[in-house]
Amino acid sequence: MTSTKTGAGVVRRPPTNAKLVRLLEEMDATSNATEANADASRAYFAASWAVQKLYRTGLPPGLDPAVVTNAVTAVMPLGYELFYLTRRVGTEYDAAIVAGVRAHRADRGLEFVLWPALVATLTEHAGVPIAAANRLLLDAEALVGCHGASVPADRGAAVLDGVSAAMDAWFAPGVVAHTLSVAREAMPPTRWSNAGGDGVTPPHGGSQWALFIACALHPSEEAAAVLAPRVPLISRLDEPNRTAVCDVLRHARRLHGTRVPMPVE
Repeated sequence: MTSTKTGAGVVRRPPTNAKLVRLLEEMDATSNATEANADASRAYFAASWAVQKLYRTGLPPGLDPAVVTNAVTAVMPLGYELFYLTRRVGTEYDAAIVAGVRAHRADRGLEFVLWPALVATLTEHAGVPIAAANRLLLDAEALVGCHGASVPADRGAAVLDGVSAAMDAWFAPGVVAHTLSVAREAMPPTRWSNAGGDGVTPPHGGSQWALFIACALHPSEEAAAVLAPRVPLISRLDEPNRTAVCDVLRHARRLHGTRVPMPVE
């Protein structure tokens, strides 16, 4: 069922529209649940999983774009969920997804949601459809070649140069400043802390490595400035992450000289 206008001019939406609204209301009502309120916590995560299931099923055409934006704000779709979410609707919800990513970033930051942030950046600032931007990032991830491991297996010059080239769209004029803004905010290595202590999170997964590699190999002072505050964190990474990060930076230095920051070894 697609949306239609009745004689009174009221837009009729697919049943999924009402279901999404209900799930988001359930999440909102239980969002302040704590471990002391186990029932509310379970209800919150059940509603969140149900939204993700709708993403994986593929949203139907005709939903209220504002509802899609609210859903993305509350539950950011993962890379493969973006593929399924858009496959039945083309670009119908692209603007709504971008708006949802922007709202999520303003409210909660970009921790753990770097993938959809990069996709939305390319859509918003280069006009690339969400599905096509998602495909480009999937291609870059494949070139990284983690294959289930925590670090790229092959960190030779040809592989690193290929990954950087696959990320060119994010470093094009008109887009690069926005990409570096995302990287500045969310690209590992990043520091974490909680009541139990603190540590450093390494790049994990193909998209995070692809962005780190592309930033390191980009010949601009702005990219180097994004890397600089991360350099002191590198010595705190465990192996094999520390060696992998340093391998990328060594290759970048061969290309661009001392502009690329390096930890003291």
